[in-house]
Amino acid sequence: MIPNSEDPILKLQAIENYQASVIDGLSITPIPMNHPVPCTGFLLDQDGKQFIYSADTGVSDAIWKVANAQPNLCGLIIDCSFPNDYEFLANISGHMTPKQMAQDLKKLNKLGVVPIYLFHMKPETLAIMSKEIDKENIPHLRMLTQVDEFLL
Repeated sequence: MIPNSEDPILKLQAIENYQASVIDGLSITPIPMNHPVPCTGFLLDQDGKQFIYSADTGVSDAIWKVANAQPNLCGLIIDCSFPNDYEFLANISGHMTPKQMAQDLKKLNKLGVVPIYLFHMKPETLAIMSKEIDKENIPHLRMLTQVDEFLL
């Protein structure tokens, strides 16, 4: 079949925050993040297992309210972008430092139970951030690498 205006290959559909959409059995719920440019994280739910991806975000309550409401949360991917010395930059750009991330994670009821993965670190500050993240001593937390993959 050749795509046309009545039957295109791809159809874009607007999504609303906190309104789930289901695609091939995967429920995707957008969550607004704390970022100067509108940014959306996602709750993924498949076969009764939930996973959260924060996208770009600073300190937030929205993501933790959603996370704490999930009966079978199996992991989170959370933004942590700048070293602790860059807190001012993290605040104005809508991101977190390891110290801020550790404080924000205290809002998670399942802290120490579910795996937490950090992303969005900058290559030039990766070494210092790794040390700062380790100092926070958060169980089941690790920094993502370029080749990591996840299955629900």
